Amino acid sequence: MATKIYKNFEYLVKWVNKDWGFRSFVFGSDGKVYMSQAFFYDYNAEAGAREVIELLISGKHRPANVLSGSTNNWRRMHGLPLKRTHA
Repeated sequence: MATKIYKNFEYLVKWVNKDWGFRSFVFGSDGKVYMSQAFFYDYNAEAGAREVIELLISGKHRPANVLSGSTNNWRRMHGLPLKRTHA
């Protein structure tokens, strides 16, 4: 499971389960994780991640989709490296 970069934001598309489908998670520069809605296909979840990033850039993102103030536990739970590296 690898993260991707879009407009200097790191995001991940992940299969959650049969009820939730694919979800995308965007790692903000403020240390918060932003989650998109559920999608049936992974490419739609990736487009959802890009939509969340565009909303974050414009400042119009709703705070209801913030998962956690600390991403380390979330990253550890999903098998991602604890420290993000930017290319």
